[in-house]
Amino acid sequence: MKLLNSTPITKGITFSVGYTKGCSVTMVHAKPTALPTEKPHYHSRDSEYFYVLRGSLKIDVEKKIIDVKEGMCLETQPKENTK
Repeated sequence: MKLLNSTPITKGITFSVGYTKGCSVTMVHAKPTALPTEKPHYHSRDSEYFYVLRGSLKIDVEKKIIDVKEGMCLETQPKENTK
């Protein structure tokens, strides 16, 4: 796996990406309320995992708000819309 350096993308948000053949990992560090509202998106073939190291995350999965707390992991399936 290759790990890239952390990169600031906007005020309060940085990300790091690691990848190997057929798999990628993106780690996002965000201050509370730092993430802007995003348009819904999905992955056509891949599952997506959200693991919260500290704090919590509210994420819209197929128009249902899920509260992911510290130490929890949320898996979304291919073609599930997330926001």
